[in-house]
Amino acid sequence: MNPIDWLVWLYGKWFTSHPVAGYFTLLACAGLVLAVLWLRAIDKYHEQHPPIAGADNSKPTIAKPQTPPRPTRESPSKEFDPKAQRATPAQESKKDTSKLENKKGETSNGATDRSVKIGPNSNVTNSPIVTGDGNVVLSGPEARIQSLDFRIAVDVPTVTMPANKPGDPDMSVGIQSIIGLFDLQKARYRFATNFQFTDFQTTETTHRYGFSYTPEDGNDLVGRPIAVLAQIDKLAFNFSEFLKTVAANKIVTDRPTQLSLTMSLNSVAVMNTSMSIRTELLVNGQITTDVGGVFSQIESIYKEALKQKARP
Repeated sequence: MNPIDWLVWLYGKWFTSHPVAGYFTLLACAGLVLAVLWLRAIDKYHEQHPPIAGADNSKPTIAKPQTPPRPTRESPSKEFDPKAQRATPAQESKKDTSKLENKKGETSNGATDRSVKIGPNSNVTNSPIVTGDGNVVLSGPEARIQSLDFRIAVDVPTVTMPANKPGDPDMSVGIQSIIGLFDLQKARYRFATNFQFTDFQTTETTHRYGFSYTPEDGNDLVGRPIAVLAQIDKLAFNFSEFLKTVAANKIVTDRPTQLSLTMSLNSVAVMNTSMSIRTELLVNGQITTDVGGVFSQIESIYKEALKQKARP
């Protein structure tokens, strides 16, 4: 039947003799169609924007004193090569000039106040001013972003392959990876690797790729107050081209990929989290995930971590 003829019949049936009922029927049908489309759109959004585990209901993990230090040239890591942690000359300069001086005093009730004061002749970095009541006050370099680094490990499911022997993972070169943070005003801040990544078959059916990211040239987060991190609400990454290049014939999509992420602010670990991602989405394009719940707590986590480091 011609659609026009069908609409003519429908109009004559419902709208000429029963105009009110006809219009109600039309609105109900249109509303039902829109509701179905809306629900499908919501489901698709959540597929493409997987939430970070614990972002809203739990506080991100703070590294404890016994946690192994971030890889440096003097302390190589088994998971991430120290070359992937290179700091820019500007960052090294800022770290060298961030020195503190311990100063003891008496509180109003006579208890010893082990405060830490920033001074030009001190030799302790990343220490806060701790007042007598235990509050932490950031001042000088510690109140600003001197460095912001990410380490990401991506465990992708693979076809059955021999696992590598325990030990240092292989280091591969030649491919750069980029991730981005977005704030509430949609401004983008890019972080890049130095064209190196770790490459390791952890089990017969899982392969791990490890990346170390530092701010890309032009990323103006460095030097700004730490409080601006509370405005960050999205993290975006795209491993599709990378995986197609290095693992096109190895990856299977019937199992999820596990992604773990560690973030260090001024060489202090402030976030350690993980998420499960549908592998078919990971290999086909960009993934954007909500991180606002985590970043809104970064400043308080950083203060608490510095407070713990300042204790004798």
